[in-house]
Amino acid sequence: MDFNTWSAPAQYFLLFVMFIGGSAGSTGGAIKIVRWVIIIKTLRRELFTTIHPEAVSPVRLGGSIIDERAIRGIYVFTVLYMVFFFVASLLVVVDVWRIGQQLPAFEAMSAVAATLGNVGPGFGAVGPMNNYLNFPATSKLLMTFLMWIGRLEILPVLVLLTPSYWRT
Repeated sequence: MDFNTWSAPAQYFLLFVMFIGGSAGSTGGAIKIVRWVIIIKTLRRELFTTIHPEAVSPVRLGGSIIDERAIRGIYVFTVLYMVFFFVASLLVVVDVWRIGQQLPAFEAMSAVAATLGNVGPGFGAVGPMNNYLNFPATSKLLMTFLMWIGRLEILPVLVLLTPSYWRT
């Protein structure tokens, strides 16, 4: 289906859904549903403990208590994912502008979301009836890197790229 023909609100909704991602064991990328569930549960807990400061309220998933270190890791991953998304979107817009072409921010964001989340086509220039052929080589390299870190997860790749990992 050519969702480039959909209304703007429907396209924005689809871009938003690209961040949700698949289930925990899914090969689909993005942030994953289980992380969003834990984020929502921790936000609810924070509201509850703000009202009741003496309460002890562990976050549970499927009856099991989620370790606070795991919760911090989920927040770190989500923030890093968003940072990579916004920085890469800006870099793609600037890189396309550098070669004298125009690319609307929405289309650049959809290209980055599609590659970082490994979730399929974007909108406009990278829509379902188009491809990434017109992007400069530097943008293609950036989006290839985004696909790599999106598929392997951001934190393990960042650890792999740190010099201290290779010294131990």
